Amino acid sequence: MQKVTLKDIANRTGYTINTVSRALKNKNDISLETRKRICQVADEMGYIRNSVAGSLRTGLTLSIGIIAANVSNPFFAIFSREIEKRAYDYGYNVIIFNTYGEADTELKRVKDALSKHVDGIVISPCEMESKSLAYLREAGIPFVVIGRTHGDEDVNYVTADDEKGGFLATRHLIRHGHQKILHLSGPRDVPSTIYRLNGYRKALKEANIPYDPRYVIEVGLGCGQCRQVIHQLAENHFPFDAIFAFNDIIAAEAVYAAYERGLKVPEDFSLVGFDNIQKDILMSIPLDSISTSAESIGEKSVDILMDNIKHREHWAVCQETLNVELVTRGSVI
Repeated sequence: MQKVTLKDIANRTGYTINTVSRALKNKNDISLETRKRICQVADEMGYIRNSVAGSLRTGLTLSIGIIAANVSNPFFAIFSREIEKRAYDYGYNVIIFNTYGEADTELKRVKDALSKHVDGIVISPCEMESKSLAYLREAGIPFVVIGRTHGDEDVNYVTADDEKGGFLATRHLIRHGHQKILHLSGPRDVPSTIYRLNGYRKALKEANIPYDPRYVIEVGLGCGQCRQVIHQLAENHFPFDAIFAFNDIIAAEAVYAAYERGLKVPEDFSLVGFDNIQKDILMSIPLDSISTSAESIGEKSVDILMDNIKHREHWAVCQETLNVELVTRGSVI
C-alpha cells in the first residue's frame, strides 16, 4: 500500500497542506467542522501520522506514562481508562507500568518510562516517602501524584478527600447502631491509609465511642490477605458488628471469607467499602461504598499534567482534593 501524505489529503479535501497538518494535530485555530472533515478523509485514505518525525520537530513524544500498583485492581483500571481517554483528547498516547506495590519496582518503572522519553507521568506511589518522586523531581519531568504524600508542598497531586470518606463510612455504620466497628486498614505506607483512618477515628470521637486500636487491623493489598484476617478473627471469636474496609476489593474478600465461615452480609455484620467500583463492575452483594470518582481523578490529573508539559520550563504546582460521597445499596442495616 502506498503511503498517504499530507499533500494527498490536501488534494482530496481542497485545503492547504498547512491546514491539513494543523487539523490533524487538533489545533484550535482550525474550526472543529474542518478538523472533523479532514480527519475523516485522512482515516478513509489510511493516513498514518509519523509521530517520530513530529517528536523530532517539537521535542515531545506525545506520550505519558501511568505508574500504578496494579491495574488488575478495578479502581486503577477505571482511572487508567479515564486517563487514556482524556490524554487522547490532547492528542497523547498512554503507556502503563505496573509496580505491584513494590518500591524498588516502582523506581525501575519510573526509569523505564523516562527511557521511553514520555513527556510526563501520572503516578500512584506505593509509599508515603517515595524514592520515585525524588527521582522525578531530580529529572525535572512533569508529574502528577494520585493521592497525597508527606512533604507534598512542591508536588502536583489529585486526590479524593480520604479523611472525609473514612468519616462518612464510619458515621454511616454508627447511625445504624453499630459500635464495634472493625476497620480493615490498608498498609501504613500507602498514602491514603492514614487519612481514612483519621476519618474513622473522627467519627468515633463525634459519637463518643472510645477508640480501640484492636479494631484497626492492617491488611495487605495482595489476594487472600483479608481472607486470612477474617478467618483468624472468627477463630478467636473477636466481637465486631460492622466493618469499614480500606477499599472495595478488601470488602469483597471479607464477604467471601465470611461466607466460608457461614456468615452473611448484612445479616451478621454490616459492611462499607471505598472506591465505589460497583458503579462499573457488579459485585456479589450490593455494597455501600465511598465514591471517589475515578473518572474525575483521571481527567483532572491529565489536565494538570498537560498544563505542566505546555509550561515545562516554569510550571505551577497544582493540588486538587476532590469531594467524596457515600453511596448506599443495602450492605448496612
